[in-house]
Amino acid sequence: MKSRILALALSLMTLPAFAAVSATVEAPESAKLGEQVSVSVKTDAKLKCKIEAQDAGVTQLLKLTDQDAGADGKATWTFEIPKDYKADEMPIIVTVVKDKEEQKVTKSIKIAK
Repeated sequence: MKSRILALALSLMTLPAFAAVSATVEAPESAKLGEQVSVSVKTDAKLKCKIEAQDAGVTQLLKLTDQDAGADGKATWTFEIPKDYKADEMPIIVTVVKDKEEQKVTKSIKIAK
């Protein structure tokens, strides 16, 4: 009896629509100090796309700004790996926002020195 009541209650509940956000990120596997690299995201058209390089100050240093995906759903950032970058890898986080839902994709670029 309790399971029937629970099933009925669950069937009567209205769940909010979930805005699924898909995002595919392309980035080079490795790069040298001073090398130009491009990071791209493919998602739905016109969605807000953000990028962060996970190191203190690198995102601001590289002037990585938010973009809206184009009509083709693509946004691309091109930047130079700082010549004085110390870590062996540069983690990159790309965030796509749709109706207050976020999808985060993390990639890492190995730094060849």
